[in-house]
Amino acid sequence: MNNEVMARAVTELDDGLIAGAHTFSKKRRFSRPAARLFAAAACVTVIFCAVFAFFSYERIEVSVNGETVSRQPLAVAGSTLNRSVPQELSVEITIRTDKPISVEASDGFIGTNGSDTDRKTLALTGDTTLMWTVDNPDIGQQYFLSLGRKTGLTLSYDESLNKWTILKTRR
Repeated sequence: MNNEVMARAVTELDDGLIAGAHTFSKKRRFSRPAARLFAAAACVTVIFCAVFAFFSYERIEVSVNGETVSRQPLAVAGSTLNRSVPQELSVEITIRTDKPISVEASDGFIGTNGSDTDRKTLALTGDTTLMWTVDNPDIGQQYFLSLGRKTGLTLSYDESLNKWTILKTRR
């Protein structure tokens, strides 16, 4: 483009277009009341999700020999180890849950009073007493039983107590 054509194009611009371009401002995308409404809706959504997550939490209470199992090791009664004789270790566990859960033994077998077959998995709800059996347990190994999606039990041998202990874990 040469200078003469450019000069003629600039001089032929309407003064109203130049004044309009000078005073142009970008419009707001949302009005202030709409922004407040969207912020309030976002807050309500966050609160709803938090309440839903809290009430959908699996509440699982576990007890062995009448004592509640927690994150502290609990000695399993009558579980002293005779190293010269192969044996099985059986732990009677009472589980109380408000929602149906799946119980899975990664080591050993589980069974309830009503079922005479030992299984690797069971579906439980409410109050249930089950028997977790590990054949020929090794004192240097830990054994796991998962309860639902986030809770588990760990069975291990405590040399200082000379007994098997059980504790509740979170995954």
